[in-house]
Amino acid sequence: MSLENLLQMQNITIMIITTIIIMITTITIIMNIMTITMIIIMTTITTIIITSTMTTIMDITTTMVITMAIIIRGMMNRSQSLDMCTDLQEHRHHHGHHHAIIMVIIIRGMVNRRPEFRCVHRFARTHHNIPPKNISFPY
Repeated sequence: MSLENLLQMQNITIMIITTIIIMITTITIIMNIMTITMIIIMTTITTIIITSTMTTIMDITTTMVITMAIIIRGMMNRSQSLDMCTDLQEHRHHHGHHHAIIMVIIIRGMVNRRPEFRCVHRFARTHHNIPPKNISFPY
């Protein structure tokens, strides 16, 4: 294990931790809540997305920005995203938001008929010289 490799690993770790903290903070500000479920969900999603496709710090930075954009957009499109969850939301209004609603927002943000999420894959594929394949969502 050379010193250079060790430093790169340390940088990547710091980057991932920072990403997760930034994302949790942003979402807390937007949603005005801070639940354990939220933190677990966000950490898992962020880590999976970053580690599955990215290798270098540059890749991680790009993914971080895209992921945050996806999630924030999912949050901003609340009225549209929550059509199917309106009853649930009203039912639990005095209990705060239900984590299922948050999941719906995040998933909708990812596959909201817009190319951000596909860009992550395309970026990773071109970067690692894997032939691109058409990714289509059942919408």
